[in-house]
Amino acid sequence: MVLLLVALAVAVTAFAVSRRNPADAAGGWRWFAGWAGAGTLLSFSVLTGFTIGMFLAPLVLGALWTVAGRARLWPEGLGLFAGVATTCLLVAVLALPYRPCPPSGSGSLATGSLATGSSSCGGFDPFAWAVAGVALALASGFAYAFAHKSRRGVSPA
Repeated sequence: MVLLLVALAVAVTAFAVSRRNPADAAGGWRWFAGWAGAGTLLSFSVLTGFTIGMFLAPLVLGALWTVAGRARLWPEGLGLFAGVATTCLLVAVLALPYRPCPPSGSGSLATGSLATGSSSCGGFDPFAWAVAGVALALASGFAYAFAHKSRRGVSPA
């Protein structure tokens, strides 16, 4: 199902791009953000797969159709990576309450303490998701800024 969604996303994007007049394609940060929104929806839908991801598929395909039909593919299409970064950062934020379990599998209370509350451990470490999100966001933002300046004929230095 996930591979089908990705294949459909590529097909819808390619079809929308082929139907528009290249001279009418818009550009700028606004369309970079549009591609980022479509990338966020696509990556979130792929990540959630068989749960809510399949229900987001029509929204994903509609967003890709809209953005690909109106915006330039290069360099604004780099916003797709910024969208993936957004999803990575969302996962990292949702995993912040992560507490590793002790190696023995059970914890101990201090002597004389009352066990009135509950404690849990587990989840996954959000560090890798945060690093991936920040790296993708910075890479896509800087790549777009560099490509945008180069496209206008302005030296990026």
